[in-house]
Amino acid sequence: MKLRLPFVVVLALFIACESPVREAPEHPVSVSAVIVAAEGGTLTLPDGAQVAFPPGALARDTEITFTRVACGRTLLAAEFASCAYEVSSADGESLTGRYGLTIPGRDPAVVPTCVFSMTDEGWRCQAQAETASGSGATSASRFSTFVLHTRVPETAPMALVTDLDFGLCEGDLFGEWEFVFYAGPEAAFTRRTSPIRNPEFDVCEPFAYYAGIVATKTETRTFAPAAPGSDWDVELYYQEWIEGYDLNLWTDACLATAGAECPLGTPWCAREHGLCVCRTPFEMTADGGTYLYAVEGGYSYSEGGPAAHLCVIGDFLFDHMLWAGPGSDAIWVYRRK
Repeated sequence: MKLRLPFVVVLALFIACESPVREAPEHPVSVSAVIVAAEGGTLTLPDGAQVAFPPGALARDTEITFTRVACGRTLLAAEFASCAYEVSSADGESLTGRYGLTIPGRDPAVVPTCVFSMTDEGWRCQAQAETASGSGATSASRFSTFVLHTRVPETAPMALVTDLDFGLCEGDLFGEWEFVFYAGPEAAFTRRTSPIRNPEFDVCEPFAYYAGIVATKTETRTFAPAAPGSDWDVELYYQEWIEGYDLNLWTDACLATAGAECPLGTPWCAREHGLCVCRTPFEMTADGGTYLYAVEGGYSYSEGGPAAHLCVIGDFLFDHMLWAGPGSDAIWVYRRK
């Protein structure tokens, strides 16, 4: 079976396995200890990876396990800069505060782009993270799996953030704004619609198949008062340009189990670190306009609808949208031009 490309992937995620893939298993390294909630504590792995619970981060005394889960397979791709590490507890529900995590990188000269954490919707960059040459540190509010993410030269990753609070506020909306940052689902970022996975690879275990997206965006928005006598109150004009690539990574065992071959005849697929790596480019442009209506609490994108979450703080505009229910919010950040 030949692979059909390009793949279009809505969210970066791993495919759960339904049958084992035949390749040599990795050997996880773990350390466990009972952390006294009132005192906190630290667990350290032999490679220097460390997780630290401050006093009060746990609701009760709990056994915590810190594991280096895997270092090979799709984690050998250039987009990943470290092994994968998991923080877990015996009961899974004892966490009430944040804990700190430090991860060593694979290459001491590489500065990771962010610290990825695994969520129900795939990998997400941690909002509270710091990276330096050969390492990354973050503060997390959930038990999860973490890995350092980096970017392939001359590309830039889409910024995905979790645990970001947002409140309504007031400010001068009118004027021209340029896009600087985005946080939320990829579907809201590009508005592309497609299957979230390729079912041919359901047989592959985690770390044997990876699908995601890397993208950059340029956009301007202009808010202006509506002309006298209009049925609306604000006119919004926008221009945007999005370019990037769909990223697919397979191990040979995953391809063999799925009965597929690496499509090396295409210009965007190659062999890297023993993986089949495909970076399928895409680009999108759009321009247009819409209207906003004055309602209680601000402006609405629909007549009589709820107020949009538009927040201006100084020279920055935050546009917050509940994209697909709680936990899937999308936030666009703009700077006044």
